[in-house]
Amino acid sequence: RLRSIKRYFLLDQGDFFVHFMNIAGHELQKSTSLISFRKLESLLELAVRTSAANHDPYKDDLSCFLQRYTLRQKLDAIHSSAAASSSSTAGDKKMKKIITMMANNNLKSKDEDAKLARKKNVKHRRYAKPSLTNVPPLVSANALKGLDAFTLTYKVRWPLSLIISMRSLTKYQLIFRHLFYCKHVEAKLHKAWLNQQAMKELNVQGSFHRAHLLRQRMLHFMQNLVYYMMVEVLEPSWHTMVARLHEAKSVDKVLKVHDSFLDKCLTQCLLNNQRLFKTLNKLMGTCLLFVEHIKSSADHIRSNLRKYVPPRTRKDRKHVYDRVAKIEVESKYARDFVEQGSYAKIIQGFEDRFNASVGDFVKDLRGESNMHYDHHLTNLSTRLDYNGYYSKRFPEVLDDAYTAVPATK
Repeated sequence: RLRSIKRYFLLDQGDFFVHFMNIAGHELQKSTSLISFRKLESLLELAVRTSAANHDPYKDDLSCFLQRYTLRQKLDAIHSSAAASSSSTAGDKKMKKIITMMANNNLKSKDEDAKLARKKNVKHRRYAKPSLTNVPPLVSANALKGLDAFTLTYKVRWPLSLIISMRSLTKYQLIFRHLFYCKHVEAKLHKAWLNQQAMKELNVQGSFHRAHLLRQRMLHFMQNLVYYMMVEVLEPSWHTMVARLHEAKSVDKVLKVHDSFLDKCLTQCLLNNQRLFKTLNKLMGTCLLFVEHIKSSADHIRSNLRKYVPPRTRKDRKHVYDRVAKIEVESKYARDFVEQGSYAKIIQGFEDRFNASVGDFVKDLRGESNMHYDHHLTNLSTRLDYNGYYSKRFPEVLDDAYTAVPATK
């Protein structure tokens, strides 16, 4: 049963995620008020049954719903409540209490929403209702996107519910939403590469070179972040948990091992560090805005090509479809678009914001790892700055007790 949960919540099998995003990506881009929940559930079921997850005997226990607040808001509520405690022990107990309350309300909200839908005879939409104490502020359904609200849920029956409780499922949901969003940003950067490749054959003399380099740097960051969480955190922690479960001789020991696994994953995936998570969230937002700009620029160039077609060619279809002439026309418009507009300034703005965010993120990683001796933060910092690029690029920001690569004489 735990392997089944890992397959979905920890994105153990990539084909399930890729297929689901291919068929449900357009629906998740909408506001939650415009999303058809029944359609979303059907797409999730289709993705499961057309992937390797179809062999899972417990696949019918999987479903989805839409939260009413973002992951950052939920974590902020947990951290603010934990910080109000007088000691770290009290803070941990308070955090567990809040997670438990949110989990219980997630469970109750399904029945409440179903009754409300039947009473009003309206289209059924499932939302998770947070608890009334220490909850994040609700986001308007028109402002909250499906990608920010989407999460999975899982039916667990007694007596397994003693081990896989709603509190445990809430922790799985926190990890899933984080992984889901990170992999979404990574996929968007891959799609931006396709838009940039459409300009590859144009004679633009490197006008888009800076944008290409920035996209590659963003992709490198996201790929290493996802690799760190999937390969260096979740997988080793999972194998350690399985080995300890085989040695467990009581239910209490099983509960302790399982909770320890979830808490370790939450911490090492940066979900328990409010400062690092906010910086990372800001960085991913910059990546998504950059991707949208690349897409809109490519669409703008393609949609305005007719203005740059010489009058004599509009009647001569052979010349219009001639590849050499087509490339010349596109190249001329692309150069004019870059030179006359503010394209270079916009790309420079994205680069400055990305550099600042990465510099702050790596600096915070090193500061936290030095202060608390967290080896997992050191591993992530070394992975992101494996060749000393950021240490050399931002020496005034990353001037601390160590560098990723020893200085050479």
